[in-house]
Amino acid sequence: MDNSSSPWIETKHEKFLPKFYYMPITGQPILTVCLLLSEDFQVKGRGVAVRSANDNHCRKTGRNKALGRAVKAVMNEESSEYVYHREDVPNNDYALWKRLGWKSEHWPYLTKFERKIVDTAVEYGKEKKK
Repeated sequence: MDNSSSPWIETKHEKFLPKFYYMPITGQPILTVCLLLSEDFQVKGRGVAVRSANDNHCRKTGRNKALGRAVKAVMNEESSEYVYHREDVPNNDYALWKRLGWKSEHWPYLTKFERKIVDTAVEYGKEKKK
């Protein structure tokens, strides 16, 4: 990248804007999620980093894992790293386990919350172009 302050990530063929959010469970940031938006603000990939209850929280580590998994999904054009065990999900949460499905997901189906994140990014992108 030419501009180190640019939020965009460049690959050989495309540029992506990563958007992160955290999912707290019992007040602890347990999941770090990265959505990769293309230049036309389509979500091409989602990466999820799951922190076990015994791990110390490190935002940078969670972001790096989630970003790596999102990029992997886009570059390989497939979802991978299925969350096999409910025990991998905090508090053995069945609904969360069913919704996650993959740690590395290509063309993910967005939740309402994720749609709001994307809509905000689109509005911000339109303002920057003016």
